[in-house]
Formats: sequence, C-alpha cells, structure tokens
Amino acid sequence: MGSTLGPIIGGAFTEYSTWRWSFYFNLPIGTVTAIVLIIFFTPHAKHSMMDKSFIYRMFELDLIGNVLILGATVQLFLALQYTETHVPWNDPIVVGLLSGAGGTLVVFCIWMWWKADGALIPPRIIGQRSVAASCAVAFFLYASTLIHMFYLPFW
Repeated sequence: MGSTLGPIIGGAFTEYSTWRWSFYFNLPIGTVTAIVLIIFFTPHAKHSMMDKSFIYRMFELDLIGNVLILGATVQLFLALQYTETHVPWNDPIVVGLLSGAGGTLVVFCIWMWWKADGALIPPRIIGQRSVAASCAVAFFLYASTLIHMFYLPFW
C-alpha cells in the first residue's frame, strides 16, 4: 500500500506545494519507527561475532564484492538511461558501459567463487532450488509492484 500511495502523495505534494513536503511528511513516520524500535527491539541471543571488535566485523564484510556488484549495476543503469535520452545503442559510451557492466559482473562472479562462504552471495546457496525459486518469485512480484508504482501516477 505504501509503495502505491507514496508516489501519488509525493506527486501531490510536489504539484500543489513544494517537493520538500515529501521529506517533511516522512519525519514523523521515521520518528515513530525509531521510537518503536528503541522500545521494543531486543537482540537475539549472543552469536559468534558479538565478541569480536568493530574493526574485525567490518573486515568480515565483503566490501569488495559490494563495490563490484554496485559498479556493475551503476554501469548497466547508466547505459540504459543514456539510451532513454535518445543516445543510440551503438554509441561508444553505451557500448562501453554495457561491456564494463558485463566485465564487472564476471569479476564479481570470480570474486564470489574465490571468497567462498565469506562472499556477499555465498556460492553454495545459489544452486539451491528453493533459493532460486524464491528469488524468481520475489523478482516478478517486485517487477509488478514497480510497474504499478510507475504508471499509477500517470493514470
């Protein structure tokens, strides 16, 4: 409901007042959420990383994997955005961005294989049918939600 009403309310704020009201509207909602989390959230029982230092836990994150996958998606989205602004698909910028996105994705896959269980997406879970099926279902559900979010304000 929020993903459908949000763009409509944001569009109404932008059209009939200023775009800043979209941010002001979220302040009380964020405040209530933060207060509820502070009051009611209790962390689970201790796990193996709670005894480790903050620096150690930071190095356990797959920051390189994050940078690689973000770089690939940014390049892909930039290429798609350029083609939306009437830049032809055979333009060197678009071809370079698409090639860079593909190359960075290959490097990311090699990085995941090399990093094994410490990777951003551990390769041992990728081959599981239940994981693949749930990812496919989530993809199609979110795609249908995005279509409604995009077209509903026009209609």
